[in-house]
Parts: sequence; structure tokens; C-alpha cells
Amino acid sequence: PVYLEDLKIYRRTVQQKNALLGSDNRNTIKKQIAVWNEKLIYHGSRIILHRLSFVRFLNENLTNYYNLISVTDDRIYVRYDSSIDKEISIDKEDSLKERFYRKIEQVFNQECERKRSLIGPHRDDLQFFKNDRLFKDFCSQGENKTLVIALKFLEWEYISSERRVKPIFLLDDIFGELDEIRMHGLLKYLENIGQAHITTTMQDKFKTHLPSKKFVLKEKTIFYD
Repeated sequence: PVYLEDLKIYRRTVQQKNALLGSDNRNTIKKQIAVWNEKLIYHGSRIILHRLSFVRFLNENLTNYYNLISVTDDRIYVRYDSSIDKEISIDKEDSLKERFYRKIEQVFNQECERKRSLIGPHRDDLQFFKNDRLFKDFCSQGENKTLVIALKFLEWEYISSERRVKPIFLLDDIFGELDEIRMHGLLKYLENIGQAHITTTMQDKFKTHLPSKKFVLKEKTIFYD
């Protein structure tokens, strides 16, 4: 809830700052922009620190979950790419605010020319790596699907830990791009997480897995099998 509130305020502030930058009067922008930058820096820094905390959680667990599904020994990790600075520490909020301020001052003329806010968490991104190579540049569809599933597993684990409840796991027709090994790893994990709802056209894959109830959709009618 704290992160969400910061995010709402930050997004409104970006919109208001962009509206100001849309003005053709540079003097008006100079007089008023400091107010919006102050709010951007305060809430933006808090957002980045929350994100870095979650990225650390991902990096502590993502390799294990990916290899659990793929039955490989790959190293999987996430890098948080910030528009403020490449090296950002989760433990130095004051330093982050200082760098945020310096960077936002440096790009003032560029922001006026482009009429939009160019620095802050709305411009940041996550990069996923497998053995030091970018997923998006060289991995297959099956490997990318494995990464997405591993992230869903971690999302489930994170919510379970933070909220002390077990979410219902929903998977919609995810088996198409998975080979037999990855499919087996996925189903093996699902045996231990509690309630899951899965849609698939590959019914035979469940015969040796999962104590489950099966519902079949045929000619717009659902049958209990």
C-alpha cells in the first residue's frame, strides 16, 4: 500500500510537470518547475528503493526457480536500469535523492525542448540475464516462457510471505512452447503450492500429475470429468 500511494502521487506529479513543460514560456517553467521536481524526487526515490528491494528478492531466488522448471544449471539475474545512475544502492536514500536532484538539473533544457520529464522511475527498466546474456537478445521462446513462469512462481511466493495467505494460481494455456522437461518441472512445482486453476488443450499431460478435478469445455458446454 505504501508503494502504491507513492506511485499514484508520482504519476500525477509527472503529468502536472509535463503540462508545465508544455508551456512555451521558459521563464514560467523556471519559476514553477522546482515545486514539481521536489515532489518527483521525494516520491520517485521511495519508488526506486522499493523496486530495488524487490529486485534483490528476485536475484536471491530466480535462478533456483528457473532451474527447477528447466532442469538446467543456468545463472539467471535481473538488473535495474535507472535513468538517474547505473549504480544505485538500496541502503542510501539520501545519496539517491542527491543524485536525482543533480541529474534532473542537468536535463532541464532537454526537458523544455522535448516538453516531458526525462528523469525518474517512469523512465527506468528491468533487464533479465541468463549467464550474462540478455534474455531478449538470444533466448528461445521456450526459455522466455520458462522465465515468465518462474517470475509467476516468485510472485506467488512473495505474496504468500508478505500477506501470509496463499493466492490462487491461474495459468492460461501455457504449455504450448514448453518441452517435456520444462512441462514436467512446472507440474512438479504445482503439486506443492495449493490451489491452482489451469486451462489447456493438452489433457493427457495431467494423467500422471496432480490430484485434480477436470472440467472439459466442449461445444460451449462445460462437463465435469
